[in-house]
Amino acid sequence: LARNPGFGGSIVLAAAVGMPVLAGWLQTWVYSVYVLTAYAGVRLISLIWRPTTRGRAVTVGLLVAAGFTIGLALAAIQLLPSVELQRLGVRRPGGLSLAAILPMGVLSPRDLLSEALNAAPAMPRHYVGIVTLLLIPLSLFTVKIRWRVLFFWCVGSFSVLVAVSLFTPVFRLCLQLPTAAWFRLPQRILILQAFASAVLA
Repeated sequence: LARNPGFGGSIVLAAAVGMPVLAGWLQTWVYSVYVLTAYAGVRLISLIWRPTTRGRAVTVGLLVAAGFTIGLALAAIQLLPSVELQRLGVRRPGGLSLAAILPMGVLSPRDLLSEALNAAPAMPRHYVGIVTLLLIPLSLFTVKIRWRVLFFWCVGSFSVLVAVSLFTPVFRLCLQLPTAAWFRLPQRILILQAFASAVLA
């Protein structure tokens, strides 16, 4: 959309916004929408920043808004019953208590590092591969797409800092995001760290 503004790009964005909801796991969908929204914002700022692309920013912004709107419409078949269920269930709007968010305790930085380096079958959930971990630092030497590298470093770092919850103040800030306090087990946000690791590698 940023390079070649067109409605086809909006449809692809709509699929990226809407399809994960149909898998039925709203928590990971919310996390992916956070990243999509942040990435769209960064792309729009980069267009506005350069005088040569500034004129395109409004068109791109409208196409991005159309993509998000169509995506939410696609997702409505799952979102609307989920909202109704949430109002009727124990997880009412307004968020869960800290005890309910962390029913199994906190993931310590030490445990996270141990799991990140452990390739044992079926365990752990946070392993992305030793080669991936070795390649990630090399992304810092990228010249042409440095702002994207910085963005995905931020996504990966943010998700790790949220996953270790009470060990960092970032977790409390994350709870201020829309619907972030509605879900248990914040370490599930490490799906973003896995995605960022793959992109950076």
